[in-house]
Amino acid sequence: ASMEQVLTALSNARLNGKKTKVNVGIVIYGQADKNGAPIKLSPFTTQVRKMRHRLEEVACDGAREECGAAISFAVNNFPWNRRDRDDMLKVIFIAGNESFAQGNIDYHSAIAEATAQHIIVNTIHCGEPDTEWEEAATLGNGIGLTLDMDYASAKEVSPEDLYRTLKGLHDC
Repeated sequence: ASMEQVLTALSNARLNGKKTKVNVGIVIYGQADKNGAPIKLSPFTTQVRKMRHRLEEVACDGAREECGAAISFAVNNFPWNRRDRDDMLKVIFIAGNESFAQGNIDYHSAIAEATAQHIIVNTIHCGEPDTEWEEAATLGNGIGLTLDMDYASAKEVSPEDLYRTLKGLHDC
């Protein structure tokens, strides 16, 4: 639900008063049947609204969550524009609830690989505030959000949190 809110906000994004072109791709990771390996669920597409259906296909089954591998996979398996342009924003949102340091690919080097290509890395940690997730967002020149995952009182990303994230992206 929270990622759907992010997609909705991105699909309505404006730059200098004009509707912007948004390309979105989805990588999932942590699937038990794939031993946690990242999988491209959708290539980049401008049809952001259709991505909601792809998100509905995602099942969270709690295997290994290798954030470094997922970020590196996203950087290397999507056709990011390699040029610097003032009208282009390149962003990764990574969400999970395990340690950010799991896996064989160090998240520091994966995030450095992303930022070298001017890709911003934002984190969405599901659970209590976590210093690794916060550090990853800082290293990625992004913003870290924490979602309350107490299932008795689960809540979506607040409009204020989403606005703060998108405002931060705009300021970048």
